[in-house]
Amino acid sequence: MILFFMKKTINGIAWRDFNVFYFGNIFNLVLSFLLIAGILIIFYFRKDLKNFEKYVFIILGFAFLLPLLAIVIINELNISLPEGYLFNYPLSKVYVASLFIFSECIQIFSFFVIMLIIFSYKEFSYLNSLFYSTASIILLVLFAFFYTIGGVTDIEEIDKNGEYDNKPSPLFEQRIGKAYELYKSKKIKKILVTGGNAPGEVSEAQAAKNYLIQLGMKENDILFESGTSTTSEQIKFIKYELAGKQGLHKILIISDQFHLKRVLEMCKFFNVKAEGIVSGYKLNWKKLLYYRVRDSIGLLLFWLFAI
Repeated sequence: MILFFMKKTINGIAWRDFNVFYFGNIFNLVLSFLLIAGILIIFYFRKDLKNFEKYVFIILGFAFLLPLLAIVIINELNISLPEGYLFNYPLSKVYVASLFIFSECIQIFSFFVIMLIIFSYKEFSYLNSLFYSTASIILLVLFAFFYTIGGVTDIEEIDKNGEYDNKPSPLFEQRIGKAYELYKSKKIKKILVTGGNAPGEVSEAQAAKNYLIQLGMKENDILFESGTSTTSEQIKFIKYELAGKQGLHKILIISDQFHLKRVLEMCKFFNVKAEGIVSGYKLNWKKLLYYRVRDSIGLLLFWLFAI
């Protein structure tokens, strides 16, 4: 429940909009249930458990809870975290993500400690638990990696769904060009340009707007937002400002293929009905691999912690 509370609070969503059946929420619910059930089984049926091993469970419990409590304190007291970016992610989110990751890793490690004690006590070792935990985390990352591949809408499929209120994500020229192509062919009515800027630079939203006007788009058909700096903030803007206040409910998101699945998963979390179109932006295999790995890790972090 602490994790659910933090997901809700950090993202500023109401409980009625909180999707318990979201993949990451189900994963954490199942993991928590298995941990509690396993601990009860051990303390009830394993009378031969040594006092040292009981203390280990207490230590693991504190190790799991303390990072979550630290996040609660940071959030409730509005403690300022270092500014800047690491791999295009705000450092403030990197610090919070590190605490979440540490807590989740402790939970996974504790799960395998419990399972090995229950099912193979004589062969039990903390080293085995560490090995299985590491393997599980690698499998989760690989699952996220392959999930980001494929499963997106082709431009030919737009005609099946009518018109959309378009929101391209931040922003390469290829994405804006794709958005304008859809606008010119009357498959979409408006385009939302979004994204903030680094000090001394023109915002991504302003650069995109300028480019669209140069292409010949009517300025009245361009929706403008330059206060956000992350994808999740931009999805929240869509939910509360466009869908909520302006009543725009048919959203088409344009992004690069390696990033699009993560964007659409964020939309599911915020209950934003959206479809995706790949921009067609080409990368060499080294850059593509780098961005796929980065976005796979980002997707996994959002699934589990909504950050």
